[in-house]
Amino acid sequence: MSKQSIADVFRFAREARQLAGELPLAALGRLADQLARDDGALSWSLAGSLDVDDQVRLRLKIDGRMILRCLRCLGELEWPLAIDVVLSPVKVGEPPLLDDDDEVDEIEVGDGGELDVLALVEDEIILTLPFAPRHEEDCISLRPADGVEKESPFAALAARRR
Repeated sequence: MSKQSIADVFRFAREARQLAGELPLAALGRLADQLARDDGALSWSLAGSLDVDDQVRLRLKIDGRMILRCLRCLGELEWPLAIDVVLSPVKVGEPPLLDDDDEVDEIEVGDGGELDVLALVEDEIILTLPFAPRHEEDCISLRPADGVEKESPFAALAARRR
């Protein structure tokens, strides 16, 4: 993954700066085993701002679609992404600023306020993906190959148990 970083995220937010770009799915190394195909790209944007209490906020948006691997049938599963999250950067070792009931998530940044934007994008994608992606009703593994339902090998045991 090519590196795109912000040297001082606090200054970035105070100056209400913005970054945007596209991230190729092939660059998502930590997600490679969940992707059925790695063609295509996701679009992302990061905007800095101050809230009403002059607290630094980052708004990250990620849009696109991914083709995941269904863990039931190992087929392709289209997964749309529409992430819109507000983040509050905190330097490593500093106490948290937010309550647990806030709708803002905290992220740790380096001592100087450095932030690797593409790593942040990948982190947020990982947080939103299902633990075990699978088709709901139209999964190939749920359909018998010849159209005839086969009796479970455990049916005889269930009958003996009764």
